Amino acid sequence: MKASICDRIMTLVLVRANSGAAGNANAGGDLNAEYITLKFFGEDERETHFRLKYETRMGNVKKFYANRIGVPVASLRFLHYGYIIDDEDTPRNLE
Repeated sequence: MKASICDRIMTLVLVRANSGAAGNANAGGDLNAEYITLKFFGEDERETHFRLKYETRMGNVKKFYANRIGVPVASLRFLHYGYIIDDEDTPRNLE
């Protein structure tokens, strides 16, 4: 029996932005945050956090997450507000 294309669906929440200088708002005066924390909720109610740059491709995050939990990358789908996230998407264009 062939497995379904998508065995696991992860819901993504953009949590908060972090400045590149360890949260110090006065360091360098940069108003644009360099990092963002992403929160993933799995079907099994497991919650996972990732801290990454705004320009990181979600395909890379998907590969890392699949490796972490020991499942094939093809079995994962990331959703954000009900929309499927493509591998080429970044946190910046999901906002």
